[in-house]
Amino acid sequence: MSLTAQQVIDGAAFIVGARAAGESTPSYLVPEGLISLNDMVRSWWNDNLLSPFVGREVFPLVANQNTYTMGPGGTFNTTRPMGLTGAALLLNPTISTDAITAVSTTNNTFTVATNRTSTYTSGTEFIITGSTGNNGSYTVVTSAFSVSTVITVVEPVSSSTADGTITVLFQTNSTTEVPTPVITDDQYQNILIKSLPNSQFTTVYYNQTTTNDLATIFLWPTPNTAANGIVLYRLEHIAEFASLSKTYSFQPGLEKALKWNLAFDVCTSWGRALRQDIVDTARSTLAAIKRQNTRWNDSPNEAAWAIRGNPRFGYNINTDSGG
Repeated sequence: MSLTAQQVIDGAAFIVGARAAGESTPSYLVPEGLISLNDMVRSWWNDNLLSPFVGREVFPLVANQNTYTMGPGGTFNTTRPMGLTGAALLLNPTISTDAITAVSTTNNTFTVATNRTSTYTSGTEFIITGSTGNNGSYTVVTSAFSVSTVITVVEPVSSSTADGTITVLFQTNSTTEVPTPVITDDQYQNILIKSLPNSQFTTVYYNQTTTNDLATIFLWPTPNTAANGIVLYRLEHIAEFASLSKTYSFQPGLEKALKWNLAFDVCTSWGRALRQDIVDTARSTLAAIKRQNTRWNDSPNEAAWAIRGNPRFGYNINTDSGG
């Protein structure tokens, strides 16, 4: 479902009675409506059940470096995640780079010179660095070549300035992704020699720092080679609305939740009575999205529980033992 901020604000204005059918939302309400909409969306980032999917991002490493910032303008130049759901070591990926020659914010496309369609196939993930306003991670929808290669991506393209470099880390058939744990604060504190070198890191520590809106990634042991890459899995959240007219794609049903929950948020500030149907519909539409986004997770089991005869295994009705 495609939607603009203006459509969400118009919907909320109609729900609370600030405009009639066929009329425009009063102009003085629109700027405040956009601020309230983005405030609401950012507050939803703190609720994991409002994340529609888990994103996978791949980044190159620097030899003898164990600390990386993650966020806009950081070492891992992407949006700052609220947390990581997983991580992995990517062994010996093939790295490819291309300079961006053209950009379309309307079509969500980047253009690079020569025929690169074999590189930018559907589902390929890449990162952009060194651009004016498009740094971050993207996923390819399609690519087509005529004079140059036009790459269409899933994510919105924010800036029309054609600059920056696209970097792709290929995971070929001979490349192995080795899962590594994302450790806790206590586990990282208990590492005695944090600068211990090794060719491969075995753990990842994510610190939710906020300096310059950047989080921090620590790798242990410190990789002493740049031959490998890192894979990070993170919950992807609903994007902020950059403008009133930019179109965004959402999971089915979210458009209604956005309109009714914005109506709930702005009702009082817009001088309208908060009706019970607004409260009920805002809650029910948001609950439906959360139910849809509920994920099954692997539950680890302690080995001792699986050993029959162990007194901790649990009570056995047949033998009247255990428990």
